Amino acid sequence: MAGKRVSALLFLLIIVSFPLAMWAQGGFAGLTAPKWGELRSGAFAARVEQTFQERFPAREELSNFAWNLRYRTGAKEIDGYYVTGSSIIKNVGSPSSQLVERNNEILLAFAERARLPSYLLLTPTASAVKQQLLPDFATPYNQKAFIEQVYQKFGGQMVTVDVYPTLFANRDKELYYNTEDALTSLGGYYIYSVLADKLGMTAYSLDRFTIEYALHGYKGALQQKFPYAPAESDVITLFHYRLDKFYRTYEVTRTQDGENEKLGDLYARDRLTGPRPLDVYFGGMAQVIDIQVRNEAGKPLPNQVRLLIIGDDTARSYVPFLAPQYSEIKIVDATTATPEQIEDVDLLYYDQVLFAFSTDTYMHCENLEVLRGL
Repeated sequence: MAGKRVSALLFLLIIVSFPLAMWAQGGFAGLTAPKWGELRSGAFAARVEQTFQERFPAREELSNFAWNLRYRTGAKEIDGYYVTGSSIIKNVGSPSSQLVERNNEILLAFAERARLPSYLLLTPTASAVKQQLLPDFATPYNQKAFIEQVYQKFGGQMVTVDVYPTLFANRDKELYYNTEDALTSLGGYYIYSVLADKLGMTAYSLDRFTIEYALHGYKGALQQKFPYAPAESDVITLFHYRLDKFYRTYEVTRTQDGENEKLGDLYARDRLTGPRPLDVYFGGMAQVIDIQVRNEAGKPLPNQVRLLIIGDDTARSYVPFLAPQYSEIKIVDATTATPEQIEDVDLLYYDQVLFAFSTDTYMHCENLEVLRGL
């Protein structure tokens, strides 16, 4: 309690002293007196705020100081994120029971009428797996129990894929980014190691892939959101399947807002130097991504199995491992897809359909309503 009073007094001192310093240095010079119309419309207040922001002395240093003060005095969860010292981890929170029930109902109705094998994968987020990093007081929502409850609804209707035990067993590895609310490629491999078996194939061992360390020192969206939070930078890695007797090429077609973009590989390396380096995977998530797998002569591979994935951006972590074992993979991002794009999916063209979401998406995403159009 005493510590909180000291913090409050420090913040009060800061709030009072910095504007006084700004006034003493002539920081408000040139700010003309307001007119009645400006006061009524709020235009004068906007001018004062802009002047304050532009001329505030040492505002960068003050922001850094204020952040560290909150962190050092025990505020280890800030704006819904845990600050651990090495990672910034989103506190997913409790689910919207209404949305979850709706999603269950939509997928169960699909399973009852579907004519192809159907699978359901819910992937836990970092707050559920990397519990060893969370502050002592943290009480993250029990995603393990949530996944089990949802899967019980689908007994006999869909094949469920439980990746929680494998991810938790490997929680000391770099499964999630430190500065991005996303799985790493290694995290995707552990998902693939469980998923492949459920899909009826043998998962390739990790030594069948070469690792390309494509970008060191990556600081993701969470570091940008909390620029003063202590967190370790990330490495973006690309996994390449070591070719067997069948040489593979990949043609990726991204569809976003009616525009198509074609890529000649699973990875678009030019994105590594752009504003969103994680767009290196498939050139970035899009409403629809089509992946065609061919041999050296551009002909189809002997394995003519087509997979439809309806999910979210967790797909970019595990699809590069699945791709060598399919002839075609279509990814429909249900969080951004339009009803028309869902209705255009030809279910009969595919041999398997995988519904794959993070628990956060399944708990909270409104747009999954579009799946009624399947």
